Amino acid sequence: MIIDMHCHIEFGEKSSNKGHEALRWQVEKFLKQTSADVALLQPYSIKDKSFNGYLKLNKELADYIKKSSHYGLARIDPVSLSKEETEKLIRKCIKMGLSGIKLHPLDGYLLRDLSNYKFIFDLAQELKIPVMVHTWFGAENSKLGLKREPLKVVSKLAKNYTIPFIAAHANISEDMDFESAMQTPNLYVDISLQEFGPFKEYIEQNNNKKLINRIFYGSDFGVCKLPFFQQKDIITPQKIRENLPPIVADKILRRNAEKFINDYMRRK
Repeated sequence: MIIDMHCHIEFGEKSSNKGHEALRWQVEKFLKQTSADVALLQPYSIKDKSFNGYLKLNKELADYIKKSSHYGLARIDPVSLSKEETEKLIRKCIKMGLSGIKLHPLDGYLLRDLSNYKFIFDLAQELKIPVMVHTWFGAENSKLGLKREPLKVVSKLAKNYTIPFIAAHANISEDMDFESAMQTPNLYVDISLQEFGPFKEYIEQNNNKKLINRIFYGSDFGVCKLPFFQQKDIITPQKIRENLPPIVADKILRRNAEKFINDYMRRK
């Protein structure tokens, strides 16, 4: 079994008229192609950035996962919504059966702004839910001088809490602060959309069992489709299986995520 810890699903305007059946077909077809049985799903696109718009989007996800083997993270927007609306949205999403929350720069936040949203992390701590933070090495971070240290930012935040934080798109072969950041025991990383060559080299040179136990495979499907993975040197389950020691590969593809889900995720 493989668990994909970073997989997107579309709802609303971009969805087919066939609704959930078509959406299920898109996601399940990709997961089957990559031999993944379980996914941590997150909504991606949204046009209506009102409270009701986000509530509708997250309810569609909650309804979808109830009929599947998957788990879901709520999409929230502390920039467009007030503090009160954001807190209300989070509580409703968890009651609907979603397992945690995701912060993404498409909703206006940047890594330098994380300290402005202490109320979100305090609420996550109260509800005992995981938080995923987008740490892409793109323009939104490099302009802020954060290109090589996003894990340092998330690690500093995670130290204030006991709930788990997932740093999405962690480039562990380039981030200068990876090993020091990972001394924070409640910080996990997913390696979606990272190059396999440097990742393999890093694993071979730094076979640190404690760090390997907190690395997840993720595809970022919904943003990137299968041809992208086939054409680029992107981390895939096949490359992990064929090039890493079996015990390490099994941890990254399944066992780490399985333990995380058992320890921290909830479903209703």
